This record gives sequence, C-alpha cells and structure tokens, in this order.
Amino acid sequence: MSENVSYNQRSVFFSEWIDLIPDPGVVVDSDGNVVAANKVVGKYLGYEGKEIVGKNFLKENLLDKRTVVVLAESSKNRLKGLKRARNQLLESIDEARHAVDQG
Repeated sequence: MSENVSYNQRSVFFSEWIDLIPDPGVVVDSDGNVVAANKVVGKYLGYEGKEIVGKNFLKENLLDKRTVVVLAESSKNRLKGLKRARNQLLESIDEARHAVDQG
C-alpha cells in the first residue's frame, strides 16, 4: 500500500478481507502496530479483533503462554498438511513423467 494511505484507510482495507481467513489473523505494520485483526482472534486472545487494532504488538503482551502453544500447534499441523500435499504433488509429477517416458 502507498505511504500516502492513512492508518485508518489501511485498517479498513485489511479489515474487509481478513475476516475471510478461518484462522486468527492479525496485520501488523513495520512498527509493530496492529492494523487489522479478524474475529477469530478473540477465540485465542480474549479480545475482539477491533479491540487490539492500534495496539503495539511488540510493546504490549497480547499473547499468553497457552495461546502461544495453541498457535504453535496449529501452525505445526498446517505444515504437516502442506508436506503431505507437496509429497502428493511430487508423486503425481513423477507418475506423469513416467507415463510420458513410456509413451
């Protein structure tokens, strides 16, 4: 986004699409300020997404230890899923290559 876009404009822009994400989603600017957060964040942080907009993620303790563990486990599970998908794709490529070679 352009540097000429105001903080409020950025917040509105990101708020419109971030609620489409099924996982907790937070957009943080380069200074650590929360620009937008989706509704799912409340499940993990105990805040409404709107409540943390404008807070500094680097300076305020927004995550408790339990939340860090839950988010880490969620990320770990997603990575496992990506690894399975990658392996299936590679197998499909190998099968296609073999079929072409057999030709």
